[in-house]
Order: sequence, then C-alpha cells, then structure tokens
Amino acid sequence: MEADTGTLLRIRALSGRQGYSAAERAEIEDLSVRLLGRPVRDCPCPDRWGDAVTEMAIRFRSQIDMATANRYNLANGVVLEYEGRYYTHVNITDEVAQAYLEKYPNRARLFTSVPARTKGTRARTKAEAPKAEQ
Repeated sequence: MEADTGTLLRIRALSGRQGYSAAERAEIEDLSVRLLGRPVRDCPCPDRWGDAVTEMAIRFRSQIDMATANRYNLANGVVLEYEGRYYTHVNITDEVAQAYLEKYPNRARLFTSVPARTKGTRARTKAEAPKAEQ
C-alpha cells in the first residue's frame, strides 16, 4: 500500500515518542487499519501505540526518506556561512540553500544537486558535480 506524503510525515512525527493523547491514539488506530490492514493489537500494555507507529515507520521507511529528502545537497567538505550561521551537508535545509543561491547564484557549484529553478534549466546530478577542491 502506498501512503501519501502528509501521512508519511505524520508517521515520522509520531515515531520515537512515548505517551500519546487520546486523539493521537485514535489517529494511530486509523493509520494502522488503513496502512497495515489491521487494528492496533488489543492488549493492556502502554507500548502498543508506539509499537504500531514503529511498525508503520519500518514498513514505509524508504517512502518516508524520499518524502523528507532535501532537494539541495551541499557537497561534502563545504562549509557555508550565511546570515551568521554555518552550514554543511548535514544541517543545511532546502529553504536556507534556496535563499543562499538566490543571493549568490554563481555558487551553485558548491552543491552536488540543485533543482531546476527556472524554465530551461535543469537540476545537476552528482555525475555533473565538480570535484571537490583540495
């Protein structure tokens, strides 16, 4: 079964937590029926809600990763300073990368992938990225 992006992001937000509100438990029950084809197991243990979320997260891991993947990927070893903060490939967000490239469009070579921003341009792939300077 395929899950939509909003559902995948919600599963990710629910995972790794302890204790769920009544509304969240109802939501987890609904997600379990829709995505796993069965209700949350009926037992007195308090971990059953977390277990159901973990099972959904594991089953849909690749889809969750794709839904949350960055479109802008900074090359390894590059450190950007932008608006008083430092960014690497680990902590840069799409929003920061887009704002940075709007201000400094000639520095797109620092990224291994950049989505097409205007008609007639296309995203660079890793194969087209320049080699890191030594």
